[in-house]
This record gives sequence, C-alpha cells and structure tokens, in this order.
Amino acid sequence: MQYILDGKKWKDIGLEELYANVNIASTDPVTSSPGATYYGLLLSILCDGQVLEDNVNEKLPKLKEFYDKSGYMNNTPADLFQNYLMTGMGGRQMIVDYEKSMIDFANSNPNGFDQVKDQIRVLYPEPTSWNSHCLAYFTEGGKLLYEAFEDPEIGQIAWSKYGFRTGITGGNYDVSSIGIGVPQTISSTVTSLKMDIYDKLIGYLGNDPKYVEEVEGKNIEE
Repeated sequence: MQYILDGKKWKDIGLEELYANVNIASTDPVTSSPGATYYGLLLSILCDGQVLEDNVNEKLPKLKEFYDKSGYMNNTPADLFQNYLMTGMGGRQMIVDYEKSMIDFANSNPNGFDQVKDQIRVLYPEPTSWNSHCLAYFTEGGKLLYEAFEDPEIGQIAWSKYGFRTGITGGNYDVSSIGIGVPQTISSTVTSLKMDIYDKLIGYLGNDPKYVEEVEGKNIEE
C-alpha cells in the first residue's frame, strides 16, 4: 500500500522493463462486491484487525488516498480477469480477484491456461479474508436446488472445477496440481466487516456527503 501511496514505479523495486507505477488493479469497491471485499480487507489491515467505530474514521482518509491513486477500475471481476489475461505484464501487472477465477479458467480453458501458467503466480495477503455466497429459496424448485448444493458430489465438483471451497465435502481435490500457488488450506484470515462499516467505507469512497462529513467533519457540494 505504501509503494502505491508514495507513487513508486515498478523499476524502483527492480523491474526495469516495466514503466508504470506500482499498482494492484481491483474492481471498483463503490460498485462491485469483490472490490468492496478487498477494500474491507485493506481497512482491516490498517486497523490491525480491529475495525471499530473509534478508529475507522482515522484510517478511511488514507484508504481514500489509496483508492484515488489506483486509477481506472473495472466494475466486474470477469472483465478485470479477462483484461489481465489479454494485456499481460505490460497492462495489468497485478490484480485482486477471487481464487476461483484462476481455478475455473484452468479447468474450462486448459489450452489457454497452458499458454499463461508459467507467467502467473497467485499471492495471498496475510491476513486474507473469506467471502461466502448465500443461497435463499422461495419455491419448491429452489429448495431442491439448495438440497443439491448440500450433496457431497456436487460440492466436490464446485471445488475441483469452479474453485468454490466447500469445506470437508470438497476437500479431496488437490488444488496444488494446477501449479500456480493456490494453497489447499487457508488459515491466516480476518473476519468480515459489519454492514454499517461497509456502508461507511463504500459511501466515503464514493463521496457521499453524509459519510464525508462524518469521517472528515466537513461538507462537500452534492
């Protein structure tokens, strides 16, 4: 984060062939759930894992500076990942994405994956964070779908083919076999933020006058 805040270039840290500033591309946290998850993780790191009402206002301006210096952001992870694959090291040196994107790509497009796998490494922040997907059903058909996801065989498919970790039901797949650094287990994590903190984070980054005044103690023009 400090490299980005300081405007360091990749060549400043030894990558002479790259012209651009150090950056980590993500989806926009104001409009995208994955981006909000990432910025929630950054906020947790800035707050030493304890995001509380009495310290969040102090840390949000630094996160906003980081956000402003991160440049253009895609709105969906699919667009970001595709852009990463298309432009390579010259365009997107490092991105933030769910690990499932790489596992899904490796399984659904083996030829394409073979072309790029030697150029890709997956890095995990320590700590990192989990993101879960909730399923609510309102019909009998929806109930059947919910029950299907509880099936161990379907859980195995969800993990091995699409990268959705499903606990012990999906634990038989050796994810290291794809060879780019996805770990079998993840232990260094922080808990997700409470919803009101996410609301403040997103509102402040998006220049919502209510949250700007609350964090900085001043009004901005709407």
